[in-house]
Amino acid sequence: MGSEYGFKVDGWGTGWGGQQSNMAEARRLGRLNKLKALLDALSAGNIVDAQKAILDLWAFDNSLKTDTYLLQINDELSKKQLYFAQKTARTMQSDTSHFSAAIGLQRNAKSQPNESTKILAHSSSEPKKATSGDFGRLVDVSA
Repeated sequence: MGSEYGFKVDGWGTGWGGQQSNMAEARRLGRLNKLKALLDALSAGNIVDAQKAILDLWAFDNSLKTDTYLLQINDELSKKQLYFAQKTARTMQSDTSHFSAAIGLQRNAKSQPNESTKILAHSSSEPKKATSGDFGRLVDVSA
């Protein structure tokens, strides 16, 4: 048999590959997903799940073991002080230099109303107009 296709099989599977592979983006998204699990566990008030989420986050990215916010949250959770851990998590998200600020930006973007809802709310006070024809001429139908 001839080799018609030129591809290589990586039996170890340790590399990030593919046409649209971006290792930095994949690691960033993995960090944010693990951090979101931590924040969800804290907001639900589940200390055990929050501690597991911190350990998962540290196992995923070893460089986060020196993160002061995560160390403080872990210390507060080990002392069973949920309120202080939640407060530290809110402080961590409000810090714009911390990587967790990306989750806060996503939440703020979802909480803001869409342009379409603003337009609908604004257009209810004006006379109704309709378009007709191929060129979108405005016709007043309020009368």
